[in-house]
Amino acid sequence: MGSKADRPYGTFPRGGPMETETPASPPARRRWFDPAPGSRAMWMRRGAFLATLVLLAAALFAPPTPPPASADQTAAPPPTPAELYAAISPAVVEIHATDSATNETRTGAGVLVDASGAILTALHVVQDARLTVRFADGTEVPAAIASTLPAQDVAVIVPSLLPSGIRPAVMGNPGSLRIGDPALAIGSPYGLTGSLSVGVVSGLGRSAKVPPLETSLDGLIQFDGAINPGNSGGPLLDDRGEVVGIVLGVPKPDDNKTAVGIGFAVTIDNAASALGLPPD
Repeated sequence: MGSKADRPYGTFPRGGPMETETPASPPARRRWFDPAPGSRAMWMRRGAFLATLVLLAAALFAPPTPPPASADQTAAPPPTPAELYAAISPAVVEIHATDSATNETRTGAGVLVDASGAILTALHVVQDARLTVRFADGTEVPAAIASTLPAQDVAVIVPSLLPSGIRPAVMGNPGSLRIGDPALAIGSPYGLTGSLSVGVVSGLGRSAKVPPLETSLDGLIQFDGAINPGNSGGPLLDDRGEVVGIVLGVPKPDDNKTAVGIGFAVTIDNAASALGLPPD
């Protein structure tokens, strides 16, 4: 046998090379801002992350927000002709004027303009005649002329009795009218009580001679609504149902041709002079 020195160190008493143990790696050092696994801070961080994802998804898939409504979009629509007629027609009257000389009766219209019973109408309808006024409810009473304004073909008549519950019409501002604005006329053409004609303002500041007048009138409103005998004296309304004129009638061409779609009205500020009110 050889000596001990002949045997390499570590081969005895094992039959093979000696197994060495690899030292375990030291545990990773946790940074101060990393939450410990399973800790409340870790779950809070995960919850915040998930909440962020939910908000992003909602923003991506949510429908677009409509733009805020403008003032024009939120404004109420203008009243219809039917609504305007319902509001103003109780203040419109039918006038039967019996000529004192010929005993013939002509028909016209008028509009109640104050609570005392004053009714504006066309002078040529009521001049030199016995008057009867028929209200929208069917009441018929005598009436008399209170004042006249021949330069504008306007008269004020007052009925002997005013039915209860009738509100006067509101007088508007003809100075605000523009060509193309709505223009509504109410009257009794050929005795058809309470007829409505709808058109537009065709011209402003017109001069015209309207039969049976012999002279021309100035500053008239021209409109294209249908006008016939029986409309004279009735109100011309704007798109708010306010009285902007008193209908006079249609022109008669010199060659006796028929004028279609041409009506004239004296402005309400001029007509109001017959009430003792100065024009605006």
